[in-house]
Amino acid sequence: MNRHILVVMKGTCFIVSCLFFFFLVLGTHNLRADSGQKVLAKVDISGTVEQIPLPVYAHLQSLDGQDYALVMATKNQLIGMGIPYTILDSNAESAGTTSYLIALERLSGARIEAAKTFSVLYDDGRNIIEIGC
Repeated sequence: MNRHILVVMKGTCFIVSCLFFFFLVLGTHNLRADSGQKVLAKVDISGTVEQIPLPVYAHLQSLDGQDYALVMATKNQLIGMGIPYTILDSNAESAGTTSYLIALERLSGARIEAAKTFSVLYDDGRNIIEIGC
């Protein structure tokens, strides 16, 4: 009977060890993705766009007059710059083929049609940021 308990305990220890290793690998993978994977972010501009220490892909203004920039950066870079930001696409580097569209509604109803065709990431009332084809 003691041998049976010992075998069960060894099995349990092995399972617990495997689960710990799995979570350790999973946690390390997520940490690496958080710090190294680029995201598409909207960065609020309070002064000039030159104050943003990252490559700016677009400098836009919302319907209410708020200036903002679209940047591709890692989460650590965004945190490190100390400027308010919003992540629009956390999977920006998926397969390296992601493209984005910046659309304006020129014809009434075009905004609604665009939402049916494309994945809208952000709509500021003037510009519509979408994932392209």
